[in-house]
Amino acid sequence: MMDDVYLGKKLGPMRDGSVSVQLTALLFFSIVGGSLALGMSVFLGRLLWGLPMEAIEQVGKYGGEGIRFLKLTQVLTSLGLFAIPAWLMAKLYSGNTSKILGYNSSPQVFFLLVMGVLMVLQMPWINLTAEWNRSMVFPEAMKELYESMLARENEANALIEKLLYMPGLPSLLSTLFVVAVVPAVAEELMFRGGLQTLFVKAFRNPHLAIWCAGFVFSFIHFQFFGFLPRMLIGVLFGYLYLWSGNLWYPIAAHFVNNALAVLQQFALSQGMLEISTDALGSGDWAYLETAISLALSIPLLVWIRSKFLSIKHHKSSER
Repeated sequence: MMDDVYLGKKLGPMRDGSVSVQLTALLFFSIVGGSLALGMSVFLGRLLWGLPMEAIEQVGKYGGEGIRFLKLTQVLTSLGLFAIPAWLMAKLYSGNTSKILGYNSSPQVFFLLVMGVLMVLQMPWINLTAEWNRSMVFPEAMKELYESMLARENEANALIEKLLYMPGLPSLLSTLFVVAVVPAVAEELMFRGGLQTLFVKAFRNPHLAIWCAGFVFSFIHFQFFGFLPRMLIGVLFGYLYLWSGNLWYPIAAHFVNNALAVLQQFALSQGMLEISTDALGSGDWAYLETAISLALSIPLLVWIRSKFLSIKHHKSSER
């Protein structure tokens, strides 16, 4: 991944920096980018809708304008925190951004569809891990920490609920863009294309790199009660990237994962669906549903791995 860039003709002005310097630069770009994105959101919120800064956390008080402001903030934050910093890091250290971040090859439509199937099949076992995560019991000595994390979780869920308010088709489409398209691209650029690539170079162990990137991916969302399933999903995306060498496949899987949540919420609110898919793997039949999910997901993952590695081997032999 990263080392391959140095064999190319395009080299960035900071190509000789160590991995630690590159990671520091990525963190710096992310902090600055996130701060600028927040400032831009506040400015545009006041300019377009006359909303104060407090509207970021109290969107419910401002009706439809507050929701539009929240969506704008989500998009700008994703770009400022994740997408642009990853692109800048790649530009400075290689000059060849598409190669270092892994989106230089066009994906095959068939495998994009396979990513969708995979994300549907994994629902029960992911939901079961979410149930385990939520049911964790803290010792009495950590009661204050537990209550603090629970309060933060409730605040985040309240914002998500506002974000997923979709009274009609236009709001569905805008929510899909904000919740599924932008995060899938921006977060995969950062966590798989950028961070995982740097971790591979630092650790010389792709498996350790994938799990570390998955940990950071989940941690950065600051939602403890969803930490475990989110980390496992990040690890899944990491292996899809490792096997394929093509960032478009984890982007597709990430998009499907988020889009399913949006479409489910829309269907529930419109009366088109009566039972949430979140019930899969968390009800009376949780362990049976999870066993079926794993029995289907694991062979599919083995097949995906063999196909992706075969494609990579074929391309390398043609060079």
